[in-house]
Amino acid sequence: MMNVTALTSAGGAAGYLTQDNYYLEKGEASAQFYGKGAKELGLTEQAVTNENVTALLKGQLPSGTQVGKPDNHRPGWDATFSAPKSVSIQALVAGDERIQTAHDQAVKIALDHYENHLTTRQRVDGKIEKQITGSLVAATFQHQTSRNLDPQLHTHAVVMNITQGQNGDWRSVSSESLYRMQRELDQVYKTELEARLNALGYRTEKTEQGFELKSVPESARQAFSTRSSQVEAELAKHNLTRQDSTAEQRQTATLKTRQAKPTEQNREILQRGWRQQAKDIGWQPELKPEQEISQNQKLLSARVEHTIAVLTEKDAVISEHAIYRHLNGSDQTAVSKQQLADNLNQLKSEDKLHSREISAFDRHTRLNLIEPAIVTEQGRQLETQMLSTADRMNQPQSPSWLGKISPSLEKLALNSGYFKGGAITSPKAAAKQIDTKIALAALKGHHWTAEQRQAAIGILSHRGNLTQLQGYAGTAKTSSVLASIRDIAQREGYTVVAIAPSHAASQQLQKDIQADRALTTSGYLAQMQSGQLSKELGNSKVLVIHDEAGLASTAQMRDLLVQTEKNGHRLLNSGDRYQKASIGAGSAFGQLMDHKVPTYELTTIFRQKDADLKQVVEHSLPSAPKVQEAMRLLNEKGRIQQIKSSEERINLLAGQYTQLTPEQRQKTLLIDPTRKGVDALNATIREQLQEKSELPPNQMTVKTLHSQDIAKVDLEKGAVGSVFTVGQVITLNSQSLKHQDKDLVKGTKWQIIQLNRDSNSLNVQSMQQPDLVKTLSGKELIKTHASVSELRDTPLSVGDEVRFTASDSSKGILTNEAATVKGIDPQTGEVHLSKANGQTVTLDSKQALNLDYNYAKTTFSSQGQTAERVLYHAQSTSTNLMNQRDFYVGLSRATTEITVVTDSKRDLSDLIEKSTGEKHSALEKDTNSNSQTLSRENDSQSKSNTDKSIEFSTSKDSDDKFHSQSESVSKETEDRTSVDSATREEAKSADMDRD
Repeated sequence: MMNVTALTSAGGAAGYLTQDNYYLEKGEASAQFYGKGAKELGLTEQAVTNENVTALLKGQLPSGTQVGKPDNHRPGWDATFSAPKSVSIQALVAGDERIQTAHDQAVKIALDHYENHLTTRQRVDGKIEKQITGSLVAATFQHQTSRNLDPQLHTHAVVMNITQGQNGDWRSVSSESLYRMQRELDQVYKTELEARLNALGYRTEKTEQGFELKSVPESARQAFSTRSSQVEAELAKHNLTRQDSTAEQRQTATLKTRQAKPTEQNREILQRGWRQQAKDIGWQPELKPEQEISQNQKLLSARVEHTIAVLTEKDAVISEHAIYRHLNGSDQTAVSKQQLADNLNQLKSEDKLHSREISAFDRHTRLNLIEPAIVTEQGRQLETQMLSTADRMNQPQSPSWLGKISPSLEKLALNSGYFKGGAITSPKAAAKQIDTKIALAALKGHHWTAEQRQAAIGILSHRGNLTQLQGYAGTAKTSSVLASIRDIAQREGYTVVAIAPSHAASQQLQKDIQADRALTTSGYLAQMQSGQLSKELGNSKVLVIHDEAGLASTAQMRDLLVQTEKNGHRLLNSGDRYQKASIGAGSAFGQLMDHKVPTYELTTIFRQKDADLKQVVEHSLPSAPKVQEAMRLLNEKGRIQQIKSSEERINLLAGQYTQLTPEQRQKTLLIDPTRKGVDALNATIREQLQEKSELPPNQMTVKTLHSQDIAKVDLEKGAVGSVFTVGQVITLNSQSLKHQDKDLVKGTKWQIIQLNRDSNSLNVQSMQQPDLVKTLSGKELIKTHASVSELRDTPLSVGDEVRFTASDSSKGILTNEAATVKGIDPQTGEVHLSKANGQTVTLDSKQALNLDYNYAKTTFSSQGQTAERVLYHAQSTSTNLMNQRDFYVGLSRATTEITVVTDSKRDLSDLIEKSTGEKHSALEKDTNSNSQTLSRENDSQSKSNTDKSIEFSTSKDSDDKFHSQSESVSKETEDRTSVDSATREEAKSADMDRD
């Protein structure tokens, strides 16, 4: 256990710490100075005394320099690291002194970890800034007894309020990170201690607080824990236990029962007493294990590689500390930092891994820190394959007559504007058709921007098979550009396939642009890989329009490019690289933008009807964020509220939602970045609606399935891994096991009833036929693309707003499709729901349902949606999810009104400014990449300028002549665009609200 306590008295603290245990170790305390700052001051070569500790606690350096004000200097902090009770007993009762050495080493590694996060505040250019110093001045004191003289091995690490700033000055410490890191430092200490004890031959077992030695029974732990018993007895007086009491209540009980510690203690007498006490309870401690244990290197290497595989499913670049944390987050053997470093170095020497450094937001210091990281060779190869496939797809098709006719005729043909050359249509033909559409749209009050016109012409006349459309949220990508491209492509004989990440999104895209067919991205890939779709499409020309392309992982985008290239399909990726990225590793859409793929950019936002709201959204754009300006505007307009209490924030947001009429709620999005926050909002909204009698009391409780995020490589590990628990439900998502067992068919659900670690298998019980029990291996789970869910009890009432969490083609249900509970029959167990299109769906509550409430949404699930009003819960403490992209998505959903509720305006602003939310790529970003991003502007202030000229930049000599004809068409017809200074303001307010 590790605790941090602020010291209030320099002299008192120094005296207590230096005198305790004075008689236990040859007349001197076990104490020493530690840290880079201590070494810089020459302290590490000195003995720790009452005098020099007192001086340091007063802010006095050995040179006589005073840090801070002599009469108002905070002394420092006591960070106490306590060994698990069984470890203390084995070290001090059994007498294995090696354990004390292991304890000291573990404390030092934890202090090193803190030192890397130690901060100070310093004035820079007139502003007070927090800075990392990496300079710790500490004195460590190893003590061996509790106040009740129980064996209790612990170290007081006294962190002096002194550190050396980046400019060399000695300054006071900013202590926030020490308190924030308390739990993590405890975990590092225990991990390092356990790893060393395992190496000494001790077997350990995991507990809620960390670990204990198997060789020390619970009876012995209890017998030597009289201090804990006193605290628990005090809590019991107030009907509390350690489990249900707060930290403050436990601290009060600890202080109330604290006794003065005896100043004189004789180690031999104490040890004899402890051994007699052990004998009295019938336990004989073993001196030490017979032999040391070296962890099986092969198994350890496999664990490290498996951990890297798990983490790189989501991120192409992972910090070494993230690997360390994940390795030690299970019930498996502890792995020390040194053991991890040795394994990483071995993998690097084999070229399986490569070193990187990443800048990442650190939640402890709330600064962007440079961390050592790794990328895998496999990740690099994946990205290389994706980019090389993109290059091949964009090799222009040269006409057979090029170079075979006279140069003058060749130039005339190429510059005519009517040369098609493998494009959907020629530049002049595209311009003519697009200008016709612009004129027709203007008659209906919809006005195109120059950017939209140039994008449509450029994509239609591009000779390669891959283009991209990058557009900010609300720039009318779909309703203007994509719909027109679809129409003209169909006229040119193309079959247009609309794909998107979800069924609902792909069908909405098909409806909006009138595509020939709609598929999910994964569905398109599966049907292409099986040959089913390519057979259906035959030899027809195909244009695949891929919406929400920013959500595609590198692996999915690579597969998409491979399949479209293989079958000669044209691919148009449409998305916004600045919104929430893929759950999977990489940032494929943005990486293709930064590479060589022609990308047309739309920057004029139409969605926001309110001028102030539009300005807030523009300031929030991650491409050039002006977070302070966005926060200032929100504050001035009274659109942001600060409430410290989480419960009060949830109640306020729920109240604002339930005060709306049902019709207004349909036009409102209630957003929280976290799943936990969404659950709390949903529960509170239902309570408030029931209090208002707008929702009946709970009429039925049904079992619902809630997807668990489990890596594919963890599925394959099966029971050997640490991700499965008894009670989880596995859904089989393919027919691949049907041939070996007719019961293991697609769609069936199986609840885990037992983990068989020896055979790496799971015993599962059918949710449809409870008498049916099967055994599934990890390989079988992978083979059937199994998904894993948590089973919950969910109360339902008539009138509840819900959403489907999985598709069911037999019932016409799509993932994330909304519905309303219209009827509940307790007798039959049937739940009747009505979808937005009027379709009625009946579900059998005897089965586990893929259903959830639909009052609040995560930011991720709200992406792609639009609402008049947005209520946005933006917590500064949600450091893993709250960032520039989340902020931008949350704000940009609203057309008219936004309300932001936060715990701290200052901390939220600070977090968003520093945390970009950008995903890294395995390949280093090439700053000299010959990117073909079109119509891009670096100045965020010019985003609303609709008269942007098209810019081409390419290294492909073979495309130069074609580009020149496109430019000439653009210049020739520019005067005919419907967007001019007279209509610009009308264009801004046009009804083009889709992303």
